[in-house]
Amino acid sequence: LLQEGVAAVANALRTPLPPMELDEPNIQEVGDPDTATSVLIYQNGMMCSYKEGLATAKQIAAKSNALVILCHTHTGGFLSDLIMCTLSKLGFRTSASDMVQQSIERAKKITAEKELDTPITLINHSRGNLYTDVALRDLDADTCERLVCIGIGSPILSYCRKVKESAFFVSNRDWIPMLCAPIDRWRAARGKMDTVTVLRSSASWWECDHAIQGDTYQRVIRDVCTDVFKGEYN
Repeated sequence: LLQEGVAAVANALRTPLPPMELDEPNIQEVGDPDTATSVLIYQNGMMCSYKEGLATAKQIAAKSNALVILCHTHTGGFLSDLIMCTLSKLGFRTSASDMVQQSIERAKKITAEKELDTPITLINHSRGNLYTDVALRDLDADTCERLVCIGIGSPILSYCRKVKESAFFVSNRDWIPMLCAPIDRWRAARGKMDTVTVLRSSASWWECDHAIQGDTYQRVIRDVCTDVFKGEYN
């Protein structure tokens, strides 16, 4: 009965996401498609407004010669976001994971039209990694082999399917990975997970250094992702 109830909630949440403001799409291309040499997808975390997500997508596009697809799952408030995250953590498909698949299909179409022989990179902050993990379950092996997944402040530290390349970056003051993936977080801190990099933060021990706008994760956007933009992950 509990499983049926959870499934019913998951099915209800797969209905189209309501618009946040007039003319603000949930999936939007950022950058110059005529000069782009690669395609990236950026997903926001919890409690992130459309304007904040768009600002980060523009920041990534400005640093790279890539077309960035903003896959913005809108926030319905803390409780709504938490329910969506919990359902995704349990492996249920939601409208958010469907959006990830739509973004990947759009990226595949763009690379085909432009004849780009480059990987499709997903930069996921926080809950975006959960939605990607669920979306990967329904992708074919050839598509997965084209994906490079970068997880920032992720509540999971591994994906359910093998992709071309994956890397996770977590702040040592970020409580989210500690609470949601304690065993993997413990292993990562001891260097036992080669796909996870633990970053030292200047935040106090009682702070939750999770925001994408914070100094720690801005270092990832500013420095680490440059390797992706330069083709280091190709």
